[in-house]
This record gives sequence, C-alpha cells and structure tokens, in this order.
Amino acid sequence: MMLGALFTSCEKQESVNPSSEKITITETGTGCTPIYAGQNTLAGDVCLDDVDTNNDGTPDVIRVTYNTSGSWKLYEIHFAVGNATTCIPMTRKGNLIPGQFPYSFTNLGGVSTYQFDVPFNAACLNYICGNPNVIYGAAHCVVGIPGGPTETGWGNGSYVPGNSWGSIFSFTIDCDDNEEPPSSNCETAFAYGNSSATCFLSIDDPCDSPNNAFNRWGWTNGPYAQGSYTMPLYAGAGQCVLANGTNVGTITVNYSGSNVTVSYSIDEPYSLDEAHVYVGNNLLPGPACDWTVAPGQYPVVADNLTGNTYSTTFNNISGNIYVVAHAVVCGF
Repeated sequence: MMLGALFTSCEKQESVNPSSEKITITETGTGCTPIYAGQNTLAGDVCLDDVDTNNDGTPDVIRVTYNTSGSWKLYEIHFAVGNATTCIPMTRKGNLIPGQFPYSFTNLGGVSTYQFDVPFNAACLNYICGNPNVIYGAAHCVVGIPGGPTETGWGNGSYVPGNSWGSIFSFTIDCDDNEEPPSSNCETAFAYGNSSATCFLSIDDPCDSPNNAFNRWGWTNGPYAQGSYTMPLYAGAGQCVLANGTNVGTITVNYSGSNVTVSYSIDEPYSLDEAHVYVGNNLLPGPACDWTVAPGQYPVVADNLTGNTYSTTFNNISGNIYVVAHAVVCGF
C-alpha cells in the first residue's frame, strides 16, 4: 500500500552524491544514512535529495531512495518525516510504530532500490525553502536475502526513543536552485505592469496549502481588457524590488479582437537572448492546481535570439487576460 507518494520507481538508482550535500543528515554529514538489519548488519542506505518537480527553479519535494547492498533485498518500507520528533508516530512510551508511518510500501517482492517523494508541504513538515529548520526522519524497512528469513531494518539515527531499537535521524535542506543561471554578462528579466503587476512571491496556488507561495521573483500582469499596454522590462530585480534591477527596455501588449501581440524592445547596449511569453485568462500558466512560474514552460519559448526586438502573437483569445513576459538580456 502506498500513502502520499508522488513518485515511485523500482529501477536501480544511484545513491545521492554525498559531496553535493543538498540535504545533510546530521549523523553522517552527507545525504545518506546506513540501513542496519537486525541492529548490527549493514544492509544498504537511505538517501535524501531536494528536487524541483515543477521546474520553477526551486526544490519542492524530498526525494527518498532506499538502496540495499550485497544480496539484501527490500520487501517493505515505512517512512515518516516532520519538523519535530512528535511528527514520528510512536507509543506513549516512545516506541516507534512503523505501521502508522505515512509513507508505507508493502509487497515489494524483493527489490534492490525504491524511491518516492515527500512534498515540502506535507502534513507536519510544511517546509519552505530558505528556512533553516532541522527536520526529523525515521526510515524503517523489512529486508532479507532471498531464500532466507527477513529482518527489520532502520536508517541509522542518534535519537532512540522508548525501548525499541528503531531510531530517528535529523537533517537540513540546502534548497539549491536547480536552474542554470544565465551566463556572466546576461540577466533574467520580467515585464513589470506597475499597478497591474503581481509578484510571484506573493501568489499561492489555490489548490496548495496556505503560505506556499512561489519562491522565484517576477511578475504576472493584468487583468487587461482589449487595448494597448506598454510596460518596462526589469533585469535582475531580485525579490521583485525594482531598486535591485535595471530597466532594459519595454514590452508592448496589443489586444485587438481575438488576437494578442506581445512585442519586446530592448535598449542599447543590451541585446535579447531569450524570450518566454504567457497570455491567458488565469493569473499564471499551467492547468488548474498546477500553476508554474518556470519560463521554460510558458506557451511561447524563443531561444538563441539576436538583436533588440522580438514579437509573438496569440490567437483565439477572449475575455480579460494576464501577461507574463520573461527575457534573458545580455550586455551587462
């Protein structure tokens, strides 16, 4: 049975590269902690990684990978995680209860690796990138060597509650940005529609839990009725603070009939390298409950541009619209 997992795989996965230390487990100083079967026998490891699943440049899940070593195989997995040890199910006497762990995978049939995702906004975790919170995890499993008996296994930790030999480990998340930055003389830029602009950092996806705003700067602009609108294009305006950025040109939106034309005009000495554009009736691109601010997922993606201008037209548009116009501008 699987509870709450977003991603599973029975293909062989490599352990997290400890040198990356995107997630650091206190007990090991790396992203992995060993699995001990029957308390004393090394049977594999549990590795954690922070992963960006919606391609917005910010990690949003903890990816958990159980790996066995030698002839050991996995038959069951039970995993719990939270922002306090009280998030880990246990009896009043402090004995851990793997059967009540929220991430449970049984009848695995003897695999060498198993992988699943824990969303940052999971109950009792509610992690937001940038917070230095210590997080606690408990990794239980049933392992065995084919043809022999099975053993209880635990990911090694330093906190051993109650009389059980199971343990809880702690870790921190680095929340590395998975997006490749622009080259050294280029900057990312977004159109800013003045009083019509809404910063990504203040937007909650309506289907996500509260306080789960996007963790990337930029603006969506609107709603706009039919007409012509011109707005400045700001590069490097981190946290949506205009004083942090540079006005590198303008974006013009012409909405007439059922057509919307978005035109870029970049000021010298800058030049346009990439343009990504969204026009639609929703605040942001993407299907309901899965909005994105990642430019690579906008309806129009134009790379390897040259010069100072670019224009694109959207057809069959009706109603009030929102516009997100992103660019990579070079010449800094």
